[in-house]
Amino acid sequence: MRCSLRSGWRLNIPQWQTPVTTLSILFGKQQLGFSVVHWDGQQHQNLTKQHVARRGPRIGSFLLQTLNEMQMQPQEQQTARLIVASLLSHCRDLLGSQIQTASRSRALFEAIREYIDERYAAPLTRESVAQAFYISPNYLSHLFQKTGAIGFNEYLNHTRLEHAKTLLKAMT
Repeated sequence: MRCSLRSGWRLNIPQWQTPVTTLSILFGKQQLGFSVVHWDGQQHQNLTKQHVARRGPRIGSFLLQTLNEMQMQPQEQQTARLIVASLLSHCRDLLGSQIQTASRSRALFEAIREYIDERYAAPLTRESVAQAFYISPNYLSHLFQKTGAIGFNEYLNHTRLEHAKTLLKAMT
């Protein structure tokens, strides 16, 4: 019997009888992949997927290699549990460092927004704001698109228009 697989087909979805939520971790060469899937008894629902860059392949790879070798010694269950705990700790550390990076980007974005809100009437440019925060103009644009989901010039113009509306309302 021959079976052919098509793109998008998955073989790793067990058929549970009761609702369950699972965390799958994929150890790739360049990154770790995390996937949380919920089975409600009738269908699977992907709750979240996230990828984290690996700092270096050695720690996770050595732990995985050790765990594979532990299969040859089934009597060493306690050691295997400790290796799995070490792998999970390593994953948590990688996720934690990514969250720190994300919150640093968010903090920088908020500081720049505050700077613009205080100086909206000045002749601000992408270059002058970037220079004030010791970053490149391209990174400033990237930060606004990624963190704020709005372009730098769009945000600056929106801020100026909102202040103009406030002034016009005050005059009437």
